[in-house]
Amino acid sequence: MSYRYAFTRIVDPGAGTDVVEVGLFNLWWAAVSAAEETIQGSPLAAAWLRLFEGHLSQIDRSELRWAGDLAESAEMRRAYSALYGRFFGRAFLASRFGFEDFIPLQSDRTPVGNVAEVIRVKRGDVPDWIAWDPGSRSYVIAEAKGRLGGNLRGYLSQTPACITSGKAQFQRVEVRDAHRRTIATTNWVAANLWCTDRRGRGPVCLLWDPNGEGEQLLEEEVLQHAAAVRRQRVGNIAAALGHPGFPDGSTAPGGRIVRVAAVPSEPPEADEVRAVPQGLGDERLFLGKDVEPVGVARREAEPSSRERHEDAYVAAVMTRFGIAPIVDQLGFEAALRAQDRAGSGEPTLIYGISAGALAGPEADRRGWLSGGGIVSRDGAGLFDITQVEIGEV
Repeated sequence: MSYRYAFTRIVDPGAGTDVVEVGLFNLWWAAVSAAEETIQGSPLAAAWLRLFEGHLSQIDRSELRWAGDLAESAEMRRAYSALYGRFFGRAFLASRFGFEDFIPLQSDRTPVGNVAEVIRVKRGDVPDWIAWDPGSRSYVIAEAKGRLGGNLRGYLSQTPACITSGKAQFQRVEVRDAHRRTIATTNWVAANLWCTDRRGRGPVCLLWDPNGEGEQLLEEEVLQHAAAVRRQRVGNIAAALGHPGFPDGSTAPGGRIVRVAAVPSEPPEADEVRAVPQGLGDERLFLGKDVEPVGVARREAEPSSRERHEDAYVAAVMTRFGIAPIVDQLGFEAALRAQDRAGSGEPTLIYGISAGALAGPEADRRGWLSGGGIVSRDGAGLFDITQVEIGEV
């Protein structure tokens, strides 16, 4: 899994922040986001697996650039743009800010355990997720956008229309606790302006934080709400993987819980983490005649882990043909066969939610990132199945 360069612009009006960075983005963040989105109901499971097969540009292997023009027909370009916008928007929010436990919002009501719920209060489209921000110890409401149409200048120095429409969606929902209080949230729009082999501009992820309203959680309430959003997400995923009793600690014998062990790979090859592409690395980016230049800060690549990873997971094998949960001994044996086939070139991943994810959202859980996979701090793991050992617990 490779790194790709992209611009990131972060706008937080409340803090008076508007900065542009250029740096390497590790595509494993997009892959684990796509895996969870797919398991929780997003369509086109096979589409994002093409990330591993060359849907990204092979002409320019340094930028976050799509091959061709993303798709040949306008309908498929719109579909891929929106789908990848969701995957990469979530990935940028998780990797850049450390947000955890993303739960897709339903149209009218989304429960967060028995302590809170997200309610639609106005007609219209609602944002994509509720999540948890361990930094501010509060809920996050987030919306993702993916666009092929647009210009680099607008995304790096102005307010694109997709940000305006995204901000409007936050006004259509409220987070209410069990006492019917409206709880304050941080709100983020993640808008990706794609570049392709046929569109020569640079890739940008614009992260915009509109101001929110509501009452702050009391200190004694924080852990309860953090645990509820973790439990809700884990329960949703476990149920989708054929383990509806997992959040209550119930498991069945056989292959229901599997052991995954991964050894860190060598640091990225020199030709993969290369110099910032021409036009992306200027200290100040000039956007055109009579337009003020934008200052660009450099952001270093996230370091690879150097230690071995091993954990117990509720897991599933993911291929271009679909998702195969490991729910019994037969499923475990099928996973081993899939691992053998993958050694001959069939792209195959293993996704899992850690059996220890419910130990507590503020427990000292460390992430893990290497060339063969990723483990996020909220307990999700995604691995190239050829790069791990799979065993029973």
